[in-house]
Amino acid sequence: SLPDARAATCARHIANLAIDGDPDARAAYTILAGYLAEVVANLSNILDPEAIIVSGGLIEGHTTFLDEVQSKAQSLLHFGNKRPPRILRATAGHYAGVQGAAASVFNANTI
Repeated sequence: SLPDARAATCARHIANLAIDGDPDARAAYTILAGYLAEVVANLSNILDPEAIIVSGGLIEGHTTFLDEVQSKAQSLLHFGNKRPPRILRATAGHYAGVQGAAASVFNANTI
């Protein structure tokens, strides 16, 4: 298995190739969209959230990726045509997860 830094570099390279239109990298993103759509659909079917916010380096620069995820997720939802999923891109970029984790630590200490 790849060390974490090397795996991240490889993932970023594939992301850049997909942005540039490489067919193999685009195919990898289509597969990734399918997996993420399953997660979105499952969360939506179980928890019925108002929106799901996605972030991370692998979606940055991919202008149509979340639209593809939304379309695939909608076909998996029990109520897909009644209320399509709202999948939003986080504005915090790479650091959304870190910021959320830090906020949860600070909020946990105030309870």
